[in-house]
Amino acid sequence: MPRRSQRAVISIHGIGSKHNWQDDCDGVLSPHFRYEKFEYKDFRHKAVAIAWLALVPCAALMAAVAAWWIWQRPSALAATEWRGLGAAAAVLVAGCWFLSWRRRRALTNSFVEFVDKVAGDGPRPHIIAHSFGTYLLGLMMTVHRVKVGKIILTGCVLSRRFPWQRVAGLFETVRNEVAGQDGVPLLAMALRPFVKYMGSSGLLRFRCQGALDLNDPRDHWKACTFPSCPCGRYSPVQKVRVINARYEELTHDDFHAGCHHSRTFWLPFLWDISPRAYEDFRELCLECNRLEQEENWDELERQAERLGGGCWEWTPGPLLPYFRATLANHPSLTGRVDADAAAKVAIRLLWRTVAKAVDENPKLLYPPAAANYAILALIKEAQKGKPRGKGTFASR
Repeated sequence: MPRRSQRAVISIHGIGSKHNWQDDCDGVLSPHFRYEKFEYKDFRHKAVAIAWLALVPCAALMAAVAAWWIWQRPSALAATEWRGLGAAAAVLVAGCWFLSWRRRRALTNSFVEFVDKVAGDGPRPHIIAHSFGTYLLGLMMTVHRVKVGKIILTGCVLSRRFPWQRVAGLFETVRNEVAGQDGVPLLAMALRPFVKYMGSSGLLRFRCQGALDLNDPRDHWKACTFPSCPCGRYSPVQKVRVINARYEELTHDDFHAGCHHSRTFWLPFLWDISPRAYEDFRELCLECNRLEQEENWDELERQAERLGGGCWEWTPGPLLPYFRATLANHPSLTGRVDADAAAKVAIRLLWRTVAKAVDENPKLLYPPAAANYAILALIKEAQKGKPRGKGTFASR
């Protein structure tokens, strides 16, 4: 069975003191990955955080107000005093910019050290970042060139023209979750002249070569790898590196309400499966299990054919031929069972495994793990001489 827990997933929050969503993700991701949270005390209070991020424009505004006040009283100051005030304002602006820059870089360095510690000698971790955490991630990749796995961005405050092409070798795929009611990225865009890479991609999407816009966030984003697959999504080249998934009614923090979003969208993406493909597969397995318990054999046969004939992205083509080829070449089954009949038995064991996993063993919700479990169960049945259901999906 694939050991997905060996790969880590790191979450990083935005500004503010409430990060409950990171704890909610723990229950969803921990059965499949090694889940780690990066937390920082910097920018704990939003008002202070905005002040730190916007120290340059704030200082410039203060200088402008002081200049206006002096302008109204020209006789109050001599020319030398004017020059002195101008020099003091310039020093104030430069000092504020430097302090703000140094604090951001220090926090980025801490994030880099955390990512390297979590990764160790294993595969590079996936990253889930929210709001200001997306900016720290951008700095980590552009400045430190740290390699990661898949990236999920919510409430993103990176520039729409963030140089993903320049860091193309440092990540696998980016899922930028765009909220149609999020005003925070617009505030971030106002800081763009003073803070490099700040922008509004969390509202207005990334604009870069190879980006794919999904108006339906559940939709397929992967091409099929099997030329003769009936799904019609075959492509010899997979060019999508950045996905903009739009949620028209969500706001800046709505992605983190409960566990539904992370279970429906984030988990399949980290498995390299489109949310729609995983949702359809899971629901069809549960439907087949229900029909089997009700002994509705005719309807079960139809739904099982849909399951076996479907393309679920983690198999090269439809599921039934995948099982047939796997079982035909398995040394424990050679000469013991008919591959066609065994494949149908394996599919029946697969939907039972997925249905059981919903309540008892969430690790088996990962489709390839459930398929391997079904194959192992079939081998045990074959060794006992009782693989059932020849020529049919149903066990009558």
